[in-house]
Amino acid sequence: MLFVRALSQPAVTAHLRRLEEIVGQPLVSRSTRGVKLTKHGHALHSFSTEIQNTLTRIEASFRTQHNLSGELRFVLWESQATLLFASVMVVAQN
Repeated sequence: MLFVRALSQPAVTAHLRRLEEIVGQPLVSRSTRGVKLTKHGHALHSFSTEIQNTLTRIEASFRTQHNLSGELRFVLWESQATLLFASVMVVAQN
């Protein structure tokens, strides 16, 4: 299960701009019609989905193979998450 902390729109914008600075590429294109993911934004989304799917498989594996119950939580602070995603994007660009 994924737990996400609610952020205000200005906070989301600030985090997104920080990610774009780290990656060195725009992740979204903004227009009067809204916001769309760029090629790099789609790559980040794809890698993020892979990470979430891997965490889900790890949790399922622990539950079935080790007969465990309860919650398995992986926690990243915002700064760690930003660095993780930036690293993923750098690898994706190479």
